[in-house]
Amino acid sequence: MLPVADLVKRSDPEGPDAYDAEVVQEWFDSYLRLTYGEDSLRYSMICQARSMSRVVFLFEGLEDAEKLTKAVESLIRVLVRAKNLVVVTSRPLLSGRTSLENESELMLTMRLENLSDEQKRMVAYARLGAAGIIAYDNLLARLRMSQNVSDQGDEASNDGAEDVFGNPMMLSMLLCYLQTMGRKSPGPQKERGPLVDRRDGARRTGWQLRPPKVFVA
Repeated sequence: MLPVADLVKRSDPEGPDAYDAEVVQEWFDSYLRLTYGEDSLRYSMICQARSMSRVVFLFEGLEDAEKLTKAVESLIRVLVRAKNLVVVTSRPLLSGRTSLENESELMLTMRLENLSDEQKRMVAYARLGAAGIIAYDNLLARLRMSQNVSDQGDEASNDGAEDVFGNPMMLSMLLCYLQTMGRKSPGPQKERGPLVDRRDGARRTGWQLRPPKVFVA
C-alpha cells in the first residue's frame, strides 16, 4: 500500500518531470529505497516482483497528491503499462481534477455506493452485539423522525442526515461513539434483599437498620 500523502511528503516539492517516464520511475524507486531501505529484503522483493510484473500497487488517496498530481498520475500510467496491477482510491474529485478519468483503455473506474439499511445494521450488529444494536436502532429512529417531519409539519425527503451513515467511514465513527457510550453507561443495578444483623436479630433493608417496635401497655 502506498499512501499518496506519504509519497508527496517524502518528495521534493517540485517533483519530477511528469512527462519523462524514466525520471518518474527513478523518482518512485528513490521513494521505495527511502521508505524500505536500499539493502532491505522487502525492497529487493519489490524490485524482483516488479521485473516480473507481479506486484499489486495500491495508491491510497489520490486527492492528496496536490502539486504532484501530474507526477503521481504519470507514475500510475508507467506501472500499468508495465503490466502491473494498480488500484487507486480517491474521494470524489471534481470533474477535470484528474486526467486518469480519460484513460478508459488503461483504468477501470468504479464508484462505491452507500451501504443499504440492511448492510448498515449487519455491520452494527457485528460491532455492537445484541445489546448495542438497540441503541443503534433507537438513534436511527430518532434521526428518521427528525428529518421526515420539518418545522412546518411537512414531510421531508429521505435524503437526509441518516444517509450520511451509508458511508462506511461515517458509520464506523458512529459505531465507535455508541461503543464508547455503552462502556460509560452503568450496568443494571441488582436489587438488595433484606439483610439480617446477626448480633441482635434486627432486620435491615438495604443499609439502614430498622428500629425495634416498642409496645406500651
